[in-house]
Amino acid sequence: MRVLVTGGGGFIGSHVVDVLVARGYAVTVLNRGSHHVEKNLRKHLDDPSFRFVEGDIRDEDAVRKSLDGAEAVIHEAALASVPQSIKNPELFHEVNVGG
Repeated sequence: MRVLVTGGGGFIGSHVVDVLVARGYAVTVLNRGSHHVEKNLRKHLDDPSFRFVEGDIRDEDAVRKSLDGAEAVIHEAALASVPQSIKNPELFHEVNVGG
C-alpha cells in the first residue's frame, strides 16, 4: 500500500514517514522545498519504496503527481510560525486552510 504524506519532510511528518516505512508501507512525500529532506529523510532516499515530490500543497499539478498510486493520505503540510502568521495571515490561511 502506498501512502502520501504531505509535509513529510517536517518534524511531525518525518516521524510519520519513519513509522510507515518501518511497517513496510511504500511512501510518497510531498514537501515544499528539499532542505528538510536531507535533514529528516536522508535514511529513506535509497529505499525503492520511498518517493519524494518537491512541490507546494497549493499547486494542483504537484498534488496530482504525488497522489499517483496512493491509497491513503496523511496531511501534515502546514506553515507553523506564530510570528510569521501574524505578519502574513493571508498566506498562512491560504496554505493551512486552502492547501
